[in-house]
Amino acid sequence: RTFAFDRHSFWREASAGISPTAFYCSRALADLPALCLRALLFGLVFWACAFWAGTLQQLLGLLFAVMLCASGLAYVIAITVPAPLAVTVCGVLICSLCGFFAGIVPTIQEAGTAMRMTLDVSYGRWAAQCLASADFLAVPNALYAEQG
Repeated sequence: RTFAFDRHSFWREASAGISPTAFYCSRALADLPALCLRALLFGLVFWACAFWAGTLQQLLGLLFAVMLCASGLAYVIAITVPAPLAVTVCGVLICSLCGFFAGIVPTIQEAGTAMRMTLDVSYGRWAAQCLASADFLAVPNALYAEQG
């Protein structure tokens, strides 16, 4: 939604010679405080409700990175996809595909070449992998525990 409001000014400025990268970076920087606040609020609720074994800093860093990635993808969609289709493309297609291609089902080993390439660029897969890795690092290794 942030970039959709600036669609006309973006195309006007881009046609006048302003760098699209500079415009994109300025919008991303302007949205950083809101992203930090969202990550903090969601992270604190998740921290209070879930049995997270990692540190709060790891959780907040992961959530912020996922939100930054998702907002960057939304900026690109808002500029390239026409307004009536942007909601459908972003809300249904992109979010669903990123959720489906998180590397859980099918697993990375079961994936074929095309699916593997999709999993390699899926932020849902990397977020799930970081979340699981950070959680597993804080738990003692049960595989080597003495049985008794």
